[in-house]
Amino acid sequence: MSESHVLVMIVEDDVFERMGASYMFADAGYRVLAAENSDQALQLLETNADVRLLFTDVSMPGSMSGSDLARQVAQRRPEVGVIMTSGRPRPDALPSSTKFHAKPYEPANVLRHASEMTIPLKHIDPGIVVARLDLADLQTPPETAEFLLGD
Repeated sequence: MSESHVLVMIVEDDVFERMGASYMFADAGYRVLAAENSDQALQLLETNADVRLLFTDVSMPGSMSGSDLARQVAQRRPEVGVIMTSGRPRPDALPSSTKFHAKPYEPANVLRHASEMTIPLKHIDPGIVVARLDLADLQTPPETAEFLLGD
């Protein structure tokens, strides 16, 4: 799946930050859906099954923070990658697969993580799914690791 088919949800209460992130992802070829708070994001997530990535700020108004949203998304839609950003330190107790970028973030680094997190899932047989793999988490050096890849 190329970036042009991947739908990213941007959740940011600051309109200028939301616009900047939306342009960053759109310019990189992603489709973008934007929400101004976690409550709106959860509603959009329920009606947009093709969301593959959540890019959210930590601090925002509403009934839950971006951290709470990340936990909700990980529970409800584990196939959705999560990238968080904040001008404050990384929150504790985030889902293990969540990537964090301190503000101001480097767009190239965010987009690299987005690309890694939206690699298509490959089906080997109807009961088994090969999920995303973060090469940084490998105990075996990548040049010696074996991977099962499909077309």
